[in-house]
Amino acid sequence: MARKSKKNRTEPQIPLQTTYKAGLYARLSVEDMRKRESDSIGTQMSLLRQFVIEQSDMELISEYEDTDRTGMNFNRPGFNRMLDDIRNGKINCIIIKDLSRFGRNHIETGNYIERVFPFIGVRFISINDNYDSTTASNNDGLIIPLKNLINEVYAKDISKKVCSQYEMKRKRGDFCGSFAPFGYIKDGNALVIDEVASEVVRRIFRLVIEGYSDLAIARILNDEEVPKHRSKRWYKSAIKRITENTAYLGRLEQGKYKTDLMNGGIRVNKSPELWVVVNGTHPPIIDHDAFEAVREIRQERKKQYNEVIAKARRKRPNSSVSPAIEPQQITEKENVEKAEPVRNVNLRKSLYEKYKAGALSKDDYIREKAKLEASEVSA
Repeated sequence: MARKSKKNRTEPQIPLQTTYKAGLYARLSVEDMRKRESDSIGTQMSLLRQFVIEQSDMELISEYEDTDRTGMNFNRPGFNRMLDDIRNGKINCIIIKDLSRFGRNHIETGNYIERVFPFIGVRFISINDNYDSTTASNNDGLIIPLKNLINEVYAKDISKKVCSQYEMKRKRGDFCGSFAPFGYIKDGNALVIDEVASEVVRRIFRLVIEGYSDLAIARILNDEEVPKHRSKRWYKSAIKRITENTAYLGRLEQGKYKTDLMNGGIRVNKSPELWVVVNGTHPPIIDHDAFEAVREIRQERKKQYNEVIAKARRKRPNSSVSPAIEPQQITEKENVEKAEPVRNVNLRKSLYEKYKAGALSKDDYIREKAKLEASEVSA
């Protein structure tokens, strides 16, 4: 039998080692931020960086993070930036701490892991789940979807518990807002009067009763450089918000909207009868009579403004311009606001002082004020 020549013998080819361009992804939701430090973005990133250092076939290219983002959808800035880098060929390997950091929607999470990433040739690694798409077995094809489903159920359960906890706090009279109303200081779950800012609130109510418009009050406060929380200047919208806030009566109206934590914190307004209203939760800044007087003044002004709008519509019935933005109507509205402070200011002030001193009953005060306002309109 003839011997084969060694020259024709083919040696086995050793595959060239591939260096993966790694991108690290970390996510922290609202509820994760209230938990222990081990779930923080910094802790996640430290774990991921150490993992890359220990690998001989990886190069760290970029890091991506999403803070205060739910895992129930993938509309996240950091995640979208990571997808853009994958499309542009910047990275071809994604590393996460565990599957819950990637997402809690088991359908979309499974779609990315089982279809999208394998199709575009992206390696996917979940450290705590001991999952690597390049070495995944058939068993992993069963375990990973199950873990994703558990993560989604956990997210739904947390959402219900958080909503229930907030509902209980509201009914107890705890303040659940992030920032206290101007004039108060947040002390845990309670509101405490800010002595300096509360005087500004009282002054705003007095100026409204004396006949000044929201715009005029804002200008006065800006001219006097009166400080305002979270803003350098006063605007008429802030004056309106303050004079309509029942918190200054020592009353909390909360639960005005429903927040869907699983879908990124989408807010849905609730009808007033479903609000949680608790009286006497904190010291009032404004007495009830003054608050009601301001409310009646605002209603009367709104009525006058609607009359101006109706009059403008009658004058220009065929105009295609919206009455809310017509220059003529805006000018008339501004004229009402600007003229208000100079119309019988002394009479208004005198009338209110008599009412506060007890010389006029509430009914007499309202009746005399209405006469005064009627004379101003006719003028």
